[in-house]
Amino acid sequence: MPDRFFPSATSADPIRFRRRRFARRGLSRSEIIALVVIGLVAAGVLLPWLAQSQRVARRVTCSARLKDAAQTMLFAAELRDGKELPGYANELAVDAAGQRQKIGWAYSLLPYLNRPIDPKTGQPPGPDVFGPWHKLHVQFGPQGEDAFRGKMPTDYIPEFICPDDPRAIKRPREAWLSYVANCGLPDVEPKDGLPADWPANGVFLERFLDRDESRAMTWEFIQKHDGASYTYLLSENIDAGKWTDAAEPQVGFLWYPGSPQGKHDPSGPVLFINQQRGKGDGSVQFARPASGHEKGVNVAYADGHTAFLVNELDYRIYAAQMTPDGQSAKWPGKDEPLDPPWREVRE
Repeated sequence: MPDRFFPSATSADPIRFRRRRFARRGLSRSEIIALVVIGLVAAGVLLPWLAQSQRVARRVTCSARLKDAAQTMLFAAELRDGKELPGYANELAVDAAGQRQKIGWAYSLLPYLNRPIDPKTGQPPGPDVFGPWHKLHVQFGPQGEDAFRGKMPTDYIPEFICPDDPRAIKRPREAWLSYVANCGLPDVEPKDGLPADWPANGVFLERFLDRDESRAMTWEFIQKHDGASYTYLLSENIDAGKWTDAAEPQVGFLWYPGSPQGKHDPSGPVLFINQQRGKGDGSVQFARPASGHEKGVNVAYADGHTAFLVNELDYRIYAAQMTPDGQSAKWPGKDEPLDPPWREVRE
């Protein structure tokens, strides 16, 4: 008879037996299904959150690049003798064959774009410190060698690209331009000594053919009239051209008088914010703010700050902030003032 106090070798410890049994059997089917369901629920919660976070991060990066471009533009203008802003079209250089070549406003930013910030002061360095793209400004500009002077660069410059621009995703490394300049009203053929567009209507004018210094735009002009913090300088446009282009629809955004009630006219020559985005054909119609973001577009003002304009912005407000001198707005190519409400009337 076995001793009850000393189990035989065939007897098993119940606790150790249960541990071995559970270790052998693994997970049941119901437990596996439960884990799968939990995983799917977690993915359903986390994936939209991650996607939204990525969208926000891209929009923030886009706004930061736009702000840097605006502040670089203002900094470079301060260094010029007349403190003038560039035109939307400017002289690049006289090439080896003696021909004048033109390029868009973005070229003027190259020497000072993306300069390092001083870690001690938090401020950019002085004018004697250049950015990584200064070499292009020298190579293709008036100081360049014959083989490059006046030629058109093809370099991809990330500072000119918004991460939400679909073209940069589909065809990366091309010289795309996601940011465009406030060019006022659409240009007309100049005649009788009258300009293609007036400085009162927009900030960036044609400066390749029309080199009349009296019509050069300065920050002081904007501040004296409608104010730098109330005048658009740059905007996004995913239907723009390349940063080397120099045609107004390719490098600018425009406005055009609408109805007498201050509303946008859908049949007018220029679309409004984010209308038909991503379908540009290089025409004036698509020279308007457009982005890859939801609900609106980033813009930079002439004082260097940025804002997000919603698609439903009142068109009269948009037009008023396009004009550096709304009281003097005139029809391009004519010495004829616009009618209210498109020309501001102040007491």
